[in-house]
Amino acid sequence: MTEQAPDVAYDLTIRFGMYFLLPGIILFFISFFIMSISQITAFAKGLTPYPKWCWIFSLPVGMAVTMLLKFTGNHAVSNGLTAAWISIGNIWMFGGLLITMKYAEDKMLSAKAAA
Repeated sequence: MTEQAPDVAYDLTIRFGMYFLLPGIILFFISFFIMSISQITAFAKGLTPYPKWCWIFSLPVGMAVTMLLKFTGNHAVSNGLTAAWISIGNIWMFGGLLITMKYAEDKMLSAKAAA
């Protein structure tokens, strides 16, 4: 399409991005921010059986830690990991919560025994 009519190809690409991709991206980020804020707030206020400091095992924290790899230079490993920043953030979140799950289970069992 670019060879036949470059101006039409550019216009159609912009139109595709604005009417198809942009609404989905906007909805994703709105729901992402709501989820992140509610998760961090629930941990920080102690509304979960996890310790309050477990808010560090949230998706934005894991993604931010992954993006710090950009400062290591232009290497294949750091570029690959930063390209997968959302996936690494998920591993950070679920891995951290799984590691601290034993503490949460003990807290719930002691609360049941006290009741």
